[in-house]
Amino acid sequence: MAVPHDRAKLRSIYLDDHWAGAGAGVALANRLAAENEGTPWHVTLCQIAVDIEADQQILARLRDAEPGGGGFSFKRVLAQGVERVGRLKLNGRLVGYSPLSRVLELEALMSGVQAKRGLWQALRQSEFTAGDVDLSELERRAVEQLDALSGIHEQAARLAFGVESSPELI
Repeated sequence: MAVPHDRAKLRSIYLDDHWAGAGAGVALANRLAAENEGTPWHVTLCQIAVDIEADQQILARLRDAEPGGGGFSFKRVLAQGVERVGRLKLNGRLVGYSPLSRVLELEALMSGVQAKRGLWQALRQSEFTAGDVDLSELERRAVEQLDALSGIHEQAARLAFGVESSPELI
């Protein structure tokens, strides 16, 4: 079992890991919103991108408040690089965005939001003092984001794989 000073170090690493992922999540959320301009999902995806950015800022404050926290993070640079490389995936088109791109990017963003929900849950269940940050509210917001993304994903998968047809979205 970890001794108390080890818990602080582990928590600092944990926050840094999530902060690294948050940078990639913000980039992905913004990309999804931009690539879906003109779709019925655009407004929702823009709001989710704004919310994820706000969550990232809160996480940065929590990370910076930790003893030994804050500062440069190689993990963050690496995570953002991985997000950019992920844009190069094969998607059935030589160039540009495809219905498969949308489905895969929604799945990646849903995974990130689920991890963020786990972060808020873990911090809430620990000895962590978040100051004026309402971890329960952040968890609730993550659940709302997941619900919205799941609904969009369901529709996007139907469009991509032939159950529904909407030429303007494909």
